[in-house]
Amino acid sequence: MRQGQVIEICSSEDIQTGVEKELLVFTRMSLYLKAEGEVDITLSLSPNGSDFFEVEEIEFEEAGDAVFEIGYVAKKIKLEADNDTDITAIIYGVY
Repeated sequence: MRQGQVIEICSSEDIQTGVEKELLVFTRMSLYLKAEGEVDITLSLSPNGSDFFEVEEIEFEEAGDAVFEIGYVAKKIKLEADNDTDITAIIYGVY
């Protein structure tokens, strides 16, 4: 039977300087995002925990939320916003 785990990346925080979180070896994971206003968020992943590769830029034209399936295996995730809008980000992964 598969098991899942929730990893909180940030909760109503300014991530303009970036926020990083270690991940488990998930076979599947989803990123849940909530933005308190207009913001662009850069999603990067690291296969080794130190070198990050940009995967996607996520744009919020106004406050709202979104869910993204991440089809990559990574050791760490990094989110960085282009302004000081508060962001909540949660990973739900299955392994």
